[in-house]
Amino acid sequence: MSKIVFEAPVFNLEASLEAAKFGINRLELCANFPEGGETPSAGMVKFLKEEIDIPVFKELMVMKQDIELLAEHGADGFVFGILDNQGKVNIDACEILLRSAANKPCTFHRAFDASFDLFDSMDRIIDAGFTRILTSGGKNTATEGLETLRELIEKAQDRISIMPGGGTKPEHVSFLKQTGYLRDIHASCKTWKPSQNQFVRPGLSFSDDPKSFTHHLGVDQNLVLNYLVIACNPISERKQPPPTLEQLASTDLKLNGDRLAEAYCGSCHLMPKPEVLDRNTWKTKVLPDMRKRMGLYLEEDFGTELPEDSGVPPGIYSKAQLIKREDWAKIEEFYLENSPEKPIPQIAKKSPKFGFPGFTVEQPAFTKNQRFYFHRCCAVEIRWDSDQSFELLTMGLMDPSKDSVGALSRYWKESKIWKKELILDKLIRPVHAERADWDGDGKLDRVISSFGDHLGKLSFFAGSNAGELILKPNPGARRTMAVDFDRDGKLDMIGLMAQAQEGIYVWINQGGGKFLEKAFVRFHPAFGSSDFRYEDINGDGHLDLILVNGNNADLSQILKSYHGVRVFLNDGDGKFEENWFYPLHGASGIEVGDFDQDGDMDLVVLSFFPDPNQRPRQDLMYFRQDSSGDFEPFVIQENIDSHWLTMTKGDLDLDGDQDLVIGTFEFDDLYKKPTKPWRPFIILRNSLK
Repeated sequence: MSKIVFEAPVFNLEASLEAAKFGINRLELCANFPEGGETPSAGMVKFLKEEIDIPVFKELMVMKQDIELLAEHGADGFVFGILDNQGKVNIDACEILLRSAANKPCTFHRAFDASFDLFDSMDRIIDAGFTRILTSGGKNTATEGLETLRELIEKAQDRISIMPGGGTKPEHVSFLKQTGYLRDIHASCKTWKPSQNQFVRPGLSFSDDPKSFTHHLGVDQNLVLNYLVIACNPISERKQPPPTLEQLASTDLKLNGDRLAEAYCGSCHLMPKPEVLDRNTWKTKVLPDMRKRMGLYLEEDFGTELPEDSGVPPGIYSKAQLIKREDWAKIEEFYLENSPEKPIPQIAKKSPKFGFPGFTVEQPAFTKNQRFYFHRCCAVEIRWDSDQSFELLTMGLMDPSKDSVGALSRYWKESKIWKKELILDKLIRPVHAERADWDGDGKLDRVISSFGDHLGKLSFFAGSNAGELILKPNPGARRTMAVDFDRDGKLDMIGLMAQAQEGIYVWINQGGGKFLEKAFVRFHPAFGSSDFRYEDINGDGHLDLILVNGNNADLSQILKSYHGVRVFLNDGDGKFEENWFYPLHGASGIEVGDFDQDGDMDLVVLSFFPDPNQRPRQDLMYFRQDSSGDFEPFVIQENIDSHWLTMTKGDLDLDGDQDLVIGTFEFDDLYKKPTKPWRPFIILRNSLK
């Protein structure tokens, strides 16, 4: 079902700005509320188009010249409706105004409700070329015309949008959504608010309504939130920022458990469905933690350690209660009643074959006769340059931490002595550094993915030492790539975010040190995004997204059926849709390349959190693409005691094909290994040449 657009009629400047702030998707700008709405001034339209970035529609009541004039000032569409003296749609008059609208969307207003035959009128309006019909189902209010509204929507289907209005209530929209064809709703959410003018001259009145002098028509945020949460799209998918937890806590939300979950969970991230975790994990791990983050502590928490006592930065767990206890009880009940007793098993998949065709496994050993140097730096990435210098990115601390002790340094050899230059320091647990000349000044800029823990960010550092530009102020930044996504000659960047803001994003270079963020694909916070690549996987000339998700080190350490490797194909317009998925527990790293040199791309995937009981063992897999575009899975045949964490590709022996080096990490045994033959990595030597 398509997304639903929330439209509101507004009658003054204050209400227009409030409506945009509160999250309404589209405005119908009117004047003269007592008369039901008339043509607004061109100046009002021009001002609002400069101040807000949501569509502003203008209601036409009299002349086509108004349409032409207001279109010049930025009106996004128009609202009008004309009937003849027989109660039929006046097609000739409407077509004159439609031509004046110059292909901008037009709505046939509630004159439709006064027509002789609603269904015949709908067909005429469709044929004339209107985009939508505003109607209360031929009755005074939408409550009275609810059944007719449903009939109209079901008959119209995708031919035109039937937009309910006139006394619309959130519960009406929930009912009409069941048709699958509801695309727009119309509700003013108006309320009288005190104006700045509070002086009233005794005996003087400019209106029959005594409030009109000391009050103005504003927008009721409580009602807006109820519409957005009950009736419309998930608030996490809206263009406007979602309401804060403080706003939600102060709102009388008449919601059931699933809608409350969407409101509260969706204010910070995509709402996870109950089935993504088993009931016990929800009950004992995730839900208690989420509750405490919103400042709600219950009797069962007495005597337990507070988050701040374990080093969590202030502000992560609210000291103020941000959710009512009765609302939390509904959310908890929703998840516990709808989650599975046990984790959902993997879907059926191709059984892997043994061996990596075309590769030879080599296991070089470090021996105790070698000299080892230990230093607390936690190196995570090294990048060699052609002059044999290199850049080294260090985390400072491996374990999750709030400490800013990471650094990026450059090393080079001078007279047999290694020199060091500090490029960036005080980084929060960085895991990746990308470099390119994004601003075109001839100097290398850098983007640092500071994964962090409770705190983290994605940061841009210009080579001109202009300081830090925070691209995304959230933990979980995993990797970025410099690409010219929109092909305008300026480098953009594509990046993967984990944690709360899971997804793959693009930051489009606007010039002048500014970047515009757009989301390609987004995921719920238990998804476990780990790594990605941007390659043309199907040979159609468009770069696709290849993603592995399997991070399993947080609150929900269970086997997850949705962990694995995915391909999202690019439709050529920069939109991505999942085309292929192979379940793989704990999938953590990926390399993409034409390893068998048959003209198409293959995948190698490792898992840091595999199922230890799965046979054959599936922690290192090769997916060879065949001529049909399908992938044949293989697992490594050698029995190697390892815990794979890192992987990179390259032509190690300079024979013209791609080899792989795969590293292992076992924290408990790290300091024991150098005392005996130690194999911290393996080489997959490509034997094609």
